[in-house]
Amino acid sequence: MGIFSGIKDAQITGASKYLGPGQWLLKVKKCEVFESTKKKGRHFFLAEFETVEATDSHSVIGETRSWLVNLDQDSALGNIKAFALALTPDAKESDIDEDMVEELVSSENPAAGLEVRAEGVLRESKNGNEYTRFTWSSS
Repeated sequence: MGIFSGIKDAQITGASKYLGPGQWLLKVKKCEVFESTKKKGRHFFLAEFETVEATDSHSVIGETRSWLVNLDQDSALGNIKAFALALTPDAKESDIDEDMVEELVSSENPAAGLEVRAEGVLRESKNGNEYTRFTWSSS
């Protein structure tokens, strides 16, 4: 057994940098939902973007950035709804429903290529942990 035994069956994680504080213009690459490999039963919504513009000094135009939402959080569905609404500027808030978001994360990847603006502000949770809160708008 060599040091790389098992590599044939290893899964590539596709890790990218997360969006941070600042203002962003982003092009959607994909949206998906997945179950955590570490904590079974915990699901996440993931949006992956190509960076078009950013005020974050550590960002590179063209690099991939991600926004990850833990679906166990009380704020998860509202945050995803705000994101979906920014992707569909002609829609009303009442148009964003379960079917629409299921389509958003489907294999057809209908949001790919759409641009959206995000403004991230650093916040502190009740537990004292830092997180970035995003406000989404159409581009």
